[in-house]
This record gives sequence, C-alpha cells and structure tokens, in this order.
Amino acid sequence: MIDAVLGGARWVHIVAGGIGLLMFWIPVFSKKGGSAHRRFGQGFKWSAYVSVGAAGAIIAVRWIEATTLGITPRDDVDQYGFLVFLGYLAFVTLVIVRHGVGVLDHKADLTGMDRPLDRGLAWGSIAASLALLGYALYYQPAMRWALIGLSPVGVIVGKGIVDAISGRLEGRGTWLTEHLGAMLGAGIAFHTAFGVFGSARLIDFESGSLLSIAPWILPTLVGVPASALLTRKYLPKRKAASG
Repeated sequence: MIDAVLGGARWVHIVAGGIGLLMFWIPVFSKKGGSAHRRFGQGFKWSAYVSVGAAGAIIAVRWIEATTLGITPRDDVDQYGFLVFLGYLAFVTLVIVRHGVGVLDHKADLTGMDRPLDRGLAWGSIAASLALLGYALYYQPAMRWALIGLSPVGVIVGKGIVDAISGRLEGRGTWLTEHLGAMLGAGIAFHTAFGVFGSARLIDFESGSLLSIAPWILPTLVGVPASALLTRKYLPKRKAASG
C-alpha cells in the first residue's frame, strides 16, 4: 500500500514538475500580459501546486515510515536531509508562486494582501530557511554546504513578501516587479529540483565534489542575476520606500 502511494505521488510529482518546467519558459519569452503569457502562466501555476502537493505527500509518507521503524535523523542523516531539503524547496515554491499570482489581484495596493495567511506563509518561509540551516549545521549531512548555501533563499523570499504587503515598497508598478521576481524565483526552484533529482541517478552526492554540488546551487547562481536584469528591464525606476 505504501509503495503504491509513493509510486503514484512520485509520478504525479515528476509529470507535473516536467510540465511546469516546460510551461515556465513560454510566459518568460512571450508578450507580457498577452494571451499566451496568461494562459501558460496559469498552467505553470497549477503545475507548481500539483507538484508541491505530491512532494508533500512523499515527504509525509517517508517521514512516517521512517519514524514508525524507529529510524531517527541521527540514524540516517542524509536521507532525512534529503526530505528536509525537499520539504523546504516545496514550501518556498508554494509561497512564491502564491505571492506572484496574488499580486495580480492587488495591483493598485499590495497592502490588500496583508492578511494572516499571507503574512504567516512569509514568516514560514523564513522559519524554513532557519530549519534547513539548523539541520545542516547540527547533523552535518554530506551535502551540508549545498543546504547552507540555499538556506538564505527562504529568508529573502519571506522578507520580500513582508516588505511588499506591509507597504514598505513604493513606486509605479511595484506589483510588476513582485510578480516577475516571484515567478522567476519559482522557475529557479523548479530547475533546482530538476537538477538535483535528475542528476541523483548519475552523480554520487556522497563525494561532496564540486560537480555534485552544482545541481543544487547553479540554478540560483544563474537565476538570481537573470531575475534582477529582467526586472530592471521592465521597471527600471522602482525604489524602496524611505524611512
């Protein structure tokens, strides 16, 4: 029964993630606000939600299975570390996709998103970063440096959302920079997952070599500057509120 649930969730996760990965690039290169941008953007959103939901199911089943067998993080540091990372990536992806879509309904005033759920998810993203960092430092898994390197992402995402919905950012079209930044961030998460899980069959993560770390951090190293450049292209005059 457990194997059937895991197998089904895994295939849903892979298929939805693959579809989302393909759909991500169409809104990036299509005319912003055009029919293709909106249609495939919606497709990417739902692919992300389904993929994240399936990942959550996999994590829950694996975690329950391990604890039922009496296996603790100390007994299998790397396996639990992989689950922690998967949970972190899935949760942060959920947060940024939800924010990126949500700002479209609050273009005139992003403080309309200052609701308990939105604020809670933002702070949850920060907490997830701290949890990932704490696991890496305390348990010292083989890929601890990759986990440490990715841990600030959740803090950056969470703080950015809190600043946006609190009205600390101003300027014409702030919603646009929030939308672009969030959706590009989701793309980074998708490519990170693809790189890590796709290469896991080919690369020995136990080695801790530079090659084994690359799939974990390369999408972020490439995606963050690309996101900044694209945002600057569409809205060069955005500024943070003073005071």
